[in-house]
Amino acid sequence: PTGGAGCPLRELRGSGEDHRHTGMLKLRHLRQTILERFPTMKSAIESFAGARGVNREFTRKEFCHILSRRFNDLFSKDDQWSIFDYLVEEKVGLITMAQFHTGLEAVAPVRSIEDLRRKLIALGHSSMWQALAQMQADGLTGDLRLTSAEFGAALVKAGITSEEEQSNMFWAICDPQQVTLEGSPSVSLDELTSALAAVSPMLLLEDLRDRLVKRHGTLQAACDAAGLEGSIQVDCGDFVKAAIQVWKITNCEARKAFRFVDSEGKQRITRRQFVRALNLSEASLCMEEARHRVRQRFLCIRGALFPEGEEPQGCGGEASRKGSKPSLGGAQASAELRSRQLSEKDFCTALEAVQLPEGDTQMLFDLMDTNGDGRLSADEFAAGVRIFAPACFLEVMRLGLLVKHGRAAEAFAGVPEELRDEALDLKGLTNVLMDCGMAAGVDVELLLDLLQPRPEDGVTVSGLIAALQAAAPGSQVPTSPEQSRAKAQRQVHCELAPYQKSAKEFRMDVRRRSRRGDLLGFGAAEAPLQLAAVAPRHGRRRQPVRCGSSGREGAAA
Repeated sequence: PTGGAGCPLRELRGSGEDHRHTGMLKLRHLRQTILERFPTMKSAIESFAGARGVNREFTRKEFCHILSRRFNDLFSKDDQWSIFDYLVEEKVGLITMAQFHTGLEAVAPVRSIEDLRRKLIALGHSSMWQALAQMQADGLTGDLRLTSAEFGAALVKAGITSEEEQSNMFWAICDPQQVTLEGSPSVSLDELTSALAAVSPMLLLEDLRDRLVKRHGTLQAACDAAGLEGSIQVDCGDFVKAAIQVWKITNCEARKAFRFVDSEGKQRITRRQFVRALNLSEASLCMEEARHRVRQRFLCIRGALFPEGEEPQGCGGEASRKGSKPSLGGAQASAELRSRQLSEKDFCTALEAVQLPEGDTQMLFDLMDTNGDGRLSADEFAAGVRIFAPACFLEVMRLGLLVKHGRAAEAFAGVPEELRDEALDLKGLTNVLMDCGMAAGVDVELLLDLLQPRPEDGVTVSGLIAALQAAAPGSQVPTSPEQSRAKAQRQVHCELAPYQKSAKEFRMDVRRRSRRGDLLGFGAAEAPLQLAAVAPRHGRRRQPVRCGSSGREGAAA
């Protein structure tokens, strides 16, 4: 697949060529350096692009000049050429900053489900369902139990070729009580789907947006074809009928999309609401960074928008889905305050207190303001946040179970084995949550809509566990000392890999020049002395040792 908006990224599987492998390692090192010097990757790319914009093309010379100027010759000319050649097709010879961003994310190590989502987008998958369908090629079904090796083979079909990354994803979603007949741990692609749903917009809307854009060119043209006009409200029946006939989607998909867009439970939606929901569900690398920060600050954002403590309408609460009033407060003055139209600057000021970057707030505001009047209410903004990161409420659910249990899997340890693989419908999922003491305050219908692998199927207990394990926006579950040591070794190896080949080549060059006697312009006898004198040292500077020194002199040195 190609990365980004038609960018000609080469396939990451590689051909084994040394130059290409070196380019990948240098690009990975460059990505780490950028993250050390810039707050976000998006801000770095915009800084590199300057006034020319992220879609303006750069030649090899211009690209290398940017790297030299920004990183003070940290990367040699050969390194810059290797990076450029790795990213750009030979016949093209030009690169945009958007393509550069895609390439940086495509080589990022995958250590979490969020990393996996970003990498799949960078590899050119315009929706997670598209990537999962590619994994299920050759007759592989989503509910089939897979060992670690079989799961890795499925990930390879979508472009995840590193065995270490495959292992990370296997253990990120693994339910300890799910084993094969041989007793080894196992997972399924349905569980991976539920885990991806916990860090994504609604997967159905994401895929629906991709299909509508490919079929009609733009979302506006798709709405025109279906007869959705302006601010005219349509009920579920009319929407489903038009969606089936014009957009060629199933009845179940249409009803599920309508139910999710109708966050206030009014049984009617407008074209503006529908377009806003699809805009907020786009699979884009720039939006993924903002989505991660929104998930981290979800409770703080809700507190900043509704300081009186009310449950905002359309934010996933059980009351909001049933169309009832908020459970707390409800005074007329508070309702008027929530419905008051605010500007972009007002939201930036309010969310600055929760350390949400102004650029993220501006991007969200622009995506929600579909009519372009520059005004939104707090309720509208909260409903947009719910669509942008719908699984935020899973964090509340996860924190609640961690009060009594060490990890998500332990909360469901009492579920009978025959129910763990069964696809639960709304009633079955409600009963399981009630038996585990986790049903209080949870909108089970929304939970089912988000996590079910396919619109017509239910969700398994193992899928719910995988979603809760992936939902943590910060650190993951505690690890044993052995796992922590292995993880540290992998990270050190990953960080030092770009230097390995360079150091080896440098040592060989020094030895070759030393034997030849032309090191630093001195003779062979003086070469070791001069090399020791000019080589950088860490800590105390040692005195050079001449060839032929006595044992006592060497020990003193």
